[in-house]
Amino acid sequence: MRRTLMLEDEALLDFEVDLAAGEVRVVDAPEEGSRALEAAGLDAGELEDDVNALVRSRTLSAMRLDLDRILEGFGAEGRLELVLRGSGASMTDHLWYREVGSGVRWADVSFRGRDWDDGFLRCLETGDYARLRSCSPDVPDVTCAGHIRKAWWRQGDGIYLLKEPLREDGVDLEGALLASRLCDLLFGPSETGALAVCELGGRRVSASPLLLGPDEELVGGRRLRRMSSVDVGGEGESANAMSVLERTITGSGVRDASAHVARTLALRNLVMLADFHEGNYGIIRNVETGARRGARPFDFDRALGFPSDAMSVEWLCEAPELALMLCLGVFSNLKTTWDWGWYDDGVLEGFDDEIRAAYEPRANLLPANFPELVARLFLTQRAYVRDVAEAWRQTQA
Repeated sequence: MRRTLMLEDEALLDFEVDLAAGEVRVVDAPEEGSRALEAAGLDAGELEDDVNALVRSRTLSAMRLDLDRILEGFGAEGRLELVLRGSGASMTDHLWYREVGSGVRWADVSFRGRDWDDGFLRCLETGDYARLRSCSPDVPDVTCAGHIRKAWWRQGDGIYLLKEPLREDGVDLEGALLASRLCDLLFGPSETGALAVCELGGRRVSASPLLLGPDEELVGGRRLRRMSSVDVGGEGESANAMSVLERTITGSGVRDASAHVARTLALRNLVMLADFHEGNYGIIRNVETGARRGARPFDFDRALGFPSDAMSVEWLCEAPELALMLCLGVFSNLKTTWDWGWYDDGVLEGFDDEIRAAYEPRANLLPANFPELVARLFLTQRAYVRDVAEAWRQTQA
């Protein structure tokens, strides 16, 4: 099975896939120094590894909760087979592939300019995966990462990613909404809108607007590290996310990189976002002009009191002092060497009350001390961020 890897309408290289072995092999590639490879975040010296990683990044997560039902619905043997049935196009960047010798163009495969089969949306709504038998595999849902059930939805002029909550009772959506609100306080309102909640199949789901313009793509993870010439050495893909974020954003060529790093990690700490990795941050690149800007955070599934599957809400409430120590240990990585000139502590005034008010209507679903504990943890983190920003200001005096 042979394909040509494309960046919009520019052919980058040819590769072939051995589905039985699950391996990708480059068979025709440009010489080292190719600007097209650099724009795609591919290292000519490690091309085989990079192309393997790129193609695999298009597949559904091996941890996706409904993966078996999706593969059964499509009649696919595995994730790699499924993603190769389509163009490999995603909603967030302009890389894709086509059959060798094909005349298919970027305009034919880009989801920004066309509708797509809504089979995944209907599965999310009804739980009926049999409908995927008649669904085209060339849909943005097939190239969407993460383990939660989700689907892309076009509504009017907007495009949204709908995701189920992690908890059966859906109360963790309140934490995600609060984090989105706090993101607006620190970064300013997004032009595409804030995270919202809608109802699908009688259940509340989050609706996250696409943060990209028509000529923009999100560059994150391995691609961003390649473009920023960041070597994580022996740490590999499991590198400390905060350390890699600082180095990649600083070396990415975006304006005000130091301030962007500070904003991003301040938000991460303030909302106690434990699920923070290379898939949740990056830069936004204009493919026409090459202009770059920092991407604001966009994934808040484990924010404000919902840390992980292994560390439950109940655990936090049964051991509140340990929860405070967790914050002091895990969320204490800010540096006074970053630019904190943007920070205004006054915009956070009263946000602890917003936390209490947001959780109050669902108090019957949570431990009694949960709203007050999360508000207290937020105030602890706010004091920490304020102290770091003040220490930076003193260095500027």
